[in-house]
Amino acid sequence: MSSQDILLGLQGRENHLLRGIRCIVSIQVAAPLLRTQQLYHFNNISQSEAPKEMATRRQ
Repeated sequence: MSSQDILLGLQGRENHLLRGIRCIVSIQVAAPLLRTQQLYHFNNISQSEAPKEMATRRQ
């Protein structure tokens, strides 16, 4: 094995690690965004359904 082969091997491993790190970071960034979107969506649904319930109760 030449030193060039070793360097190429290390570069390959670094790229693999970087991809893994990027993946983890993107998941950590995306998870809170998804949670807030779901909460926002849920709040919108509950707010839009609330007036209907009130209207049916009045009748």
